[in-house]
Amino acid sequence: RLGNLITPRVAYSLRSLGTNQATVAATGDTVARADGKYVCQVRRDYDNALKSFTATEITDGTLLSFVGTGGSNNGFVKTWYDQSTNGNLAVQSSAANQPKIVNAGALSTVGGLLFGFGGGPQKLQFTMFDSVDEVAIFSVVKFDDLEGTIIGSDGGDASFGTVDDQNYHFSNTATSEEGDLVTTLDTTNTFLMGMRFGQGETGTEVISFVNGIIGENISTNDGNFEAMTIGDAGDFSALQGTLKEVIIYDS
Repeated sequence: RLGNLITPRVAYSLRSLGTNQATVAATGDTVARADGKYVCQVRRDYDNALKSFTATEITDGTLLSFVGTGGSNNGFVKTWYDQSTNGNLAVQSSAANQPKIVNAGALSTVGGLLFGFGGGPQKLQFTMFDSVDEVAIFSVVKFDDLEGTIIGSDGGDASFGTVDDQNYHFSNTATSEEGDLVTTLDTTNTFLMGMRFGQGETGTEVISFVNGIIGENISTNDGNFEAMTIGDAGDFSALQGTLKEVIIYDS
């Protein structure tokens, strides 16, 4: 990017997002670790041990060695670390609601966090941002069902997600609408899907995009949006699929 670095509000990913990735403390790990550039904290199911991992440790076999490679070995993400400098962790303390990263001794084939595999719903919660008048959301997602929340307000009115293969869903405290995606979604591919919410020529506007193709621009009566949850919003369908990355900017 040309120009000054813009720090995101939150940046969750299983890959390292670059040299500006925040160094975090592995708080709560069963085996104490020094501060490091960790991307997630994983709970293995057979003894509930916790350990934090870097992006490299996810891909080089360190994570699988910790969880186990047997057919009954599963690993769940308790904490998705914020790689920005804001330290806004996405956490799920309830075991039943934690997304999965190792399924039956194998990493997710898509390389992300599995949501909607039974029980749950699976969701991660971060410190809420409330009544913002501008926001841009970027996500990398593979859908198993073409209706579900990517980000929203747990038990509240706000959410952003998809309702079928050609429409996206947006809601906030005053509006619940659907807009045309233009690009057709399916359950076999991974998509870069995002949303811009903010002031436009005709007032507050919401625009969604998929793989760089901009969809329908819809107007809303309310100039604010809120979010605190990844994967579920309470008032809209929970996500069923694999989420690799969520980055949110204040503009």
